[in-house]
Amino acid sequence: VINGKFTFKGNKELKGGMYLVVLSNNQYFDLIISEQYFSFSTELNNLVGAMTFKNSVENPPFYEYLNFIVQMQQEVNPIRLQLENAENESKIKLQNEIKEIDNKVKSYQNKFLNDNSDKFFSKIIIATTEIEIPKAPLDSTGNPDKNFPYLFYKKHFWDNIDFSDERMLRTPIFFNKMDQYLE
Repeated sequence: VINGKFTFKGNKELKGGMYLVVLSNNQYFDLIISEQYFSFSTELNNLVGAMTFKNSVENPPFYEYLNFIVQMQQEVNPIRLQLENAENESKIKLQNEIKEIDNKVKSYQNKFLNDNSDKFFSKIIIATTEIEIPKAPLDSTGNPDKNFPYLFYKKHFWDNIDFSDERMLRTPIFFNKMDQYLE
């Protein structure tokens, strides 16, 4: 580190994936490594919001996504606090506001995936998407099969992970999913 600027250097290429950069004051940020030579700039008091990149294809859309999510969290957090003490019509109104923000996030996420289908971060988003379990078929007694949701979930747990892309191994997503699966 020289005058607030630092360089990562090594004799071997850094393998692609999502890396965490940890600063000495308990602050951190993520970088997607696909390209070997790129630069970024940010501010210590606004690591995500002030982040800019040069010569990186993957990181700018990733940070646009992060900034949108931060903005939506800032909108929804006060509503969630109000919801804790709300009753009746007020509670329903607040729940609807939260639902609107959730829908905005889902819409943004869908657009992001469509516009950035070639980006690694899109694979990460898809990997974090929970499997939707269909309605259980009826068992021999005419009741919904109680084992179906578990068996379906177990069988399709890894459906959203792209195992053909080794960069997925170097993400927190893969470790967390593996841990969840084994537990």
